[in-house]
Amino acid sequence: MRQGIPRRLSSITSPPPRPFSLLMGATSPKGEEEELDTDEEDEFFDAIETNNLPNLVITESLTGRSTFELPPVIDQSQYDGYAHLRTRLAISSDDRPPMSLWAVLKNSIGKDLTRISFPVFFNEPTSMLQRMAEDMEFSECLDAAATERDPHRRIAFVAAFAMSNYSSTIGRIAKPFNPMLSETFEYVRLDKKYRYYSEQVSHHPPISACWAESPAWRYYGEVDAQNKFMGKSFEIRPTGVAHADLLLPEELAPSYPKEKDSIFHGKVVEHFSWKKVTTNISGFILGSPTIDHYGDMIITNHRTGDQCVLTFKPRGWRGRDAYEIAGYVADNEGNITYEIAGRWNSQLVARAVGTGVGHLHPDVNVTSESSTPEFFLLWRNSEKPPAPFNLTPFAITLNDCPEDSLKPYVCPTDCRLRPDQRAFELGKYERANMLKNKQEELQRATRKAREEGRARPHRPRWFSAETEPDTGERVWAPSRVNNKVEYWQEREKIWRAKHEDQDPKWSNVDKIFIDDKP
Repeated sequence: MRQGIPRRLSSITSPPPRPFSLLMGATSPKGEEEELDTDEEDEFFDAIETNNLPNLVITESLTGRSTFELPPVIDQSQYDGYAHLRTRLAISSDDRPPMSLWAVLKNSIGKDLTRISFPVFFNEPTSMLQRMAEDMEFSECLDAAATERDPHRRIAFVAAFAMSNYSSTIGRIAKPFNPMLSETFEYVRLDKKYRYYSEQVSHHPPISACWAESPAWRYYGEVDAQNKFMGKSFEIRPTGVAHADLLLPEELAPSYPKEKDSIFHGKVVEHFSWKKVTTNISGFILGSPTIDHYGDMIITNHRTGDQCVLTFKPRGWRGRDAYEIAGYVADNEGNITYEIAGRWNSQLVARAVGTGVGHLHPDVNVTSESSTPEFFLLWRNSEKPPAPFNLTPFAITLNDCPEDSLKPYVCPTDCRLRPDQRAFELGKYERANMLKNKQEELQRATRKAREEGRARPHRPRWFSAETEPDTGERVWAPSRVNNKVEYWQEREKIWRAKHEDQDPKWSNVDKIFIDDKP
C-alpha cells in the first residue's frame, strides 16, 4: 500500500452499533450550535469505544512505524543505544514506604507547588523532563498530518497529537523529580524516525524547553505551569506554548516559507501552535485520586488562519463526562468543516460536515467504492498494562541508560545520570531521599556562588529565548551552529571521538550532579 493512502477497515468483528448522532451538529445560519439529546451523545461515544463506526478510515501513517527516512547525513549507528528499548523496570511493584501527603501539604494551601520540598517518597522514577517527553508517544499523528493534502485534515491530526499525551496521565499521581537547573534529557526513536532533547532553562519559575525533529515535522515548546494546592486538589495551569512545523512539498503550498535546512530542499513550513488545558488532581487525601483535564485547546495554523478547537469536558459529579472531548475544525472565516469527538483515554475520530447528518443506520453500505468514507480515525490509545507507579510502556523506556551503548555518549547533565533518581528506580528509597537532599544542597551552593560572583551567571546551554514571529510570544529556539542544531552536532562529536579511543569532553557544560553512586 502506498504511503499516505487511507485504508478502510475491511471488517467489523464487534456487535453492530446502535443508532447514534454526533455530539456537535453543524452550525446554523445564525452560528448557533445544535443541541443534541444526552442519550444520543452516549450512543455516539459507546460506538467510538467499541469501534463500531460505519465507514471508519484509518490512515496508514497511524500504524506506529514511520515510513519516512532519516537524511543520509545522519549516522544512525550513533544511536544504537536506543535500538532495543526496555519493557520493564528493575522493580516489580511500587513498594514505597507509606507517607502522609496531608502532613506535607496542610500548611501549603494556595501556594506554588514548585516551592514546596517534597520527600522523595512521593515521586515516581522519572524526571519532569521525561514526563515532558511523553508528548512524543504518538508522533505518528504528526506523520499522518505530514502526508495529508487537505489542510483541514492536517490540522485535525496535529490536534490529535496535541491531546494524545493526556492518555498517559491516568493513575499517575506520583510526582516526577524536579530537574536541576541545566539538566537535560535526550531520546531517539529509530523506528519512528525522530530525535528529541530538552533542557531545564530556568529554575524559578521552573521552565523546561524541548526540541524534536523528524524528516517530516518538528515539535518544540516549553513547560511553564502554574501549580497550586487548593486544599482538596492540585490545580496545574500550563502557560507555555507548544509548536509544530510540518515540512510539506513545495508544490502543495508554494506561498509558504521555504525550509532553510538544505537537506530538506523543496520543502516548505506549515506552522501550528497551541496551549495545554488545565489539569486537576483530586481525591488523593481520601485515597481515591482522580485526574481530570478540562478547558479549550485551540490549535492554530499560522499559514491559513484555520483553527481546531478541542473542548475537554470537566468530569461531572457522577463522572458522566469523564475523559470526553468534543471539537471541530474551522477555516479562517469561522466555517466549520470537520466535527471531532472522542475521549482522551481511548480515541478521537472526525467526520466532515454534511456527511451522515442525523442518525446513521448501522447497516450502511461500507463496501461500495463510490461511497465517501464517513469517519476517519485521528488517534487511538495504546495498550497500557499495569506497571509500577502506573507508568506506561512508553514511559518505562525513558529512564533506561544501557551502560555501554548509551551512557558514555549522553550529555553529563542528562537526567538518567542523576544518582537520586537512579537509586529511586532501583527501589532504594531511603538512599534516594538522602541523595536528593545532597543534590539540592549542591544546587543551592551553586546558586549562592553565582549570586556572590564566584561562578559565572547561568545561561541555558542548548536553547535561547526568542520572540516567535507568528505568535508574538517567547519561544525557546535550539542553539545552532551553521544552521545545524548544536546539541546533536556535539553529541555526534563525542560519539566519534570515543570510537577513536579518545576521551572527549562536552564543551561548556557545567557539573550539576553529585558524584555519589546510586
